Amino acid sequence: MPKPDPDYDATEGESTLKGVILPCILIGVAFFLRIGFAIYTHSSAGESVGLVCCQLIISLFVMLIGCATAAAWMNLNIGPIDRAVLKLCATSLCAGAIGTLIAATGPRSSIPSNLVAWHAVVLCYLILFAIFFSSSLGIQETFVTVFIVVLMQLAVSFALANFLGIGQPMALFYER
Repeated sequence: MPKPDPDYDATEGESTLKGVILPCILIGVAFFLRIGFAIYTHSSAGESVGLVCCQLIISLFVMLIGCATAAAWMNLNIGPIDRAVLKLCATSLCAGAIGTLIAATGPRSSIPSNLVAWHAVVLCYLILFAIFFSSSLGIQETFVTVFIVVLMQLAVSFALANFLGIGQPMALFYER
């Protein structure tokens, strides 16, 4: 087994603001936004908070598995595992909160608001991956990683929608 290089710093080129503070702020804001919105829009607070917690757990799990798959396939280095998980959680929670707000408050016209929400989530993934992992991932690696995460999230969404019989696949992640 090779010995680690004592001069290697995995967080080199990354500030504490971008590596820890910004993800923590995004996690807090997105979590309270999702919980507050669920409590505000539903009559049963406990049921809606439980549903939001299940949505967040599934979304985070799919995000982490998707990024681990991308890292294994492309031999990506996204930095230290603790900071990477923090950044991925912030990305997932923030994109999910934006998607939920768009799906819930969007117009009920010929374009389904879940479809608009899904596009906003993908755009949010791209922006947050570019912000958080700009020092370790190139633009092509960012696009491919987001593509893998989105495909996995779609696959899980369609599988769970079919298994649970809830109708629209994205209704599991972005509620109306």
